[in-house]
Amino acid sequence: MKRAWLGDYSWEFITAQNAMLCAAKNAFHGPTSDGHEPTKRLWEENHLREISLSQAVEIWERQRT
Repeated sequence: MKRAWLGDYSWEFITAQNAMLCAAKNAFHGPTSDGHEPTKRLWEENHLREISLSQAVEIWERQRT
């Protein structure tokens, strides 16, 4: 099944979720890491694409490495 798996979520929603995860671990949250801008670009380029769930996982796994 192909669909835009993350199309319902805005970048603002994603960063808010990240802020909550950081707060729970008493970690700093902010767009200061080296990965913030590349991750935002990856999000903008891919979150509306209709792809399989395995393709979505593959895209995000590639970003982590």
